[in-house]
Amino acid sequence: MKKKLIILIISILIIIGGIRIFFGTINITLKIPFNNPTYVLKINDELVGGNLDIKKNKTFIPYVINLKFSTWLSTKGESRLTVKQEDNITLTIEAYNCFSNITGVRKLTACSYDNSKMELEEIENVKYSMIIRGGSTVGMTNTLIYDGKYQDDLKTIIKEKGIYTIEINAKHDDIESIIHLVLEII
Repeated sequence: MKKKLIILIISILIIIGGIRIFFGTINITLKIPFNNPTYVLKINDELVGGNLDIKKNKTFIPYVINLKFSTWLSTKGESRLTVKQEDNITLTIEAYNCFSNITGVRKLTACSYDNSKMELEEIENVKYSMIIRGGSTVGMTNTLIYDGKYQDDLKTIIKEKGIYTIEINAKHDDIESIIHLVLEII
C-alpha cells in the first residue's frame, strides 16, 4: 500500500514537472463575478463614474497553474465629467471592501450600491498608479500625457483644454483593478 502511494505521488510530481518544463506556468482566466472591492472617485468633490476591470489571482498549483478571475463593473456617478480649465482639478479615490450580515454572519461580498444592507470598510493598503491620455479638443486620442504614480492634483499634469482618459491602476493583496474615466477640460 505504501509503495503504491509513493509511486502515485512520484508520478504526479513527474507530470507536474513535465507540464512546468514544457508549458511554463499555465494561467486560466475565468470571467466570473467575485467579492470585488468598490471605488469612490471624485473630481473636485463631485462623484465621478467610471468603468472597472477587476482581476483576482489565485494559485491553484504553485508555479504550475494560476487561476485568474476577472469581472467588469461601473462605478456610481457621471461617466464623463466636464471641468473648466481655470478650475482646480483634484481627483480623490477611496477603496472599500463590502460586508453583509444578511445571513446573520458578517461576510465579504460583492459591492452594490443598490443593497442598503452592505457595510463598507476602507481598504488601507492600496497602491495606485495612473495613466492619462488624450488632449484633443475634437475627440479621443491615444496620446500619452502621463504614466506614473497616482497624483490627486491633475492641474500639474493636464495643462490644456481637451478630452482626457484617465486610467487608475489599484493593487492590493491579490486583486488588481483598472479604473477608466473620461475628463473634458473646457
